[in-house]
Amino acid sequence: MTTKDRRQALYDDYLAVPEHRRAEIIDGTLYVMPRPAPPHSNAVSVLGGELNGAFQRGRGGPGGWWILDEPELHLVSLEPMVPDIAGWRADRMPALPNTAHFELAPDWVCEVLSKSTEWIDRFKKLPVYARHGVSYLWLVDPIAKTLEVYTLDREQTVREVRVHEGDVRLRVAPFDAIEIDLAALWSPPKPTPVDVLAAVNAANCGSKKPCNSSESLSTDVARATGQRSAWRHSRRPSSTCPRCGLQQGPRRPMHAAVSILPRPWTK
Repeated sequence: MTTKDRRQALYDDYLAVPEHRRAEIIDGTLYVMPRPAPPHSNAVSVLGGELNGAFQRGRGGPGGWWILDEPELHLVSLEPMVPDIAGWRADRMPALPNTAHFELAPDWVCEVLSKSTEWIDRFKKLPVYARHGVSYLWLVDPIAKTLEVYTLDREQTVREVRVHEGDVRLRVAPFDAIEIDLAALWSPPKPTPVDVLAAVNAANCGSKKPCNSSESLSTDVARATGQRSAWRHSRRPSSTCPRCGLQQGPRRPMHAAVSILPRPWTK
């Protein structure tokens, strides 16, 4: 069997890998791995969304990039590699290719580490990225809460490495036009004003806690959200709370949100 036949046979094995597994061919070796765990998927989604809005859509950032999740790269013929996220400057790739894969090397690649892929990402894929002209590689570890930033060159060497840890906000090349909140990559979602309102209303309406002023409600919400809030109380002659069903008279005013939620009832 010739070298070409062996490479084609290996690619056929790659195509036969079940969809619930991940596969890549690196330097003539087929690697088959499990699908990523939820912390890995969350970090990819959050970071990709943050960069796509600012650098592809131009919302809060300069634009000028393509930011794609899990693109299939064919930097070497018949050897597909799939980074978690990759980015191309629009001046190098003005339009997306019509093929199912990319032969042009990205300008930036991000790999989110997990136990099953960390060794491959660090010691197998990094040299390939450097060899084919990828300028920046980010390694995100959502469990250790770290971001490693590698600046690469074509001699397969690392010119610079910077490691950032913990819940920090920072600017990182090549996306230093915006500030990135690393905590968002591994933290649960923040409560919305609607969630806070529901919690405060449930506590105040369903109990005998007096509701004497808008200041008390505003203070509760501001403390829970860390934001300024605008609230008022509607003093109606007599109404029934739509949440707890209690009859509220003129001395116990109903509470309603202003500008954050529509009026909870109309007459």
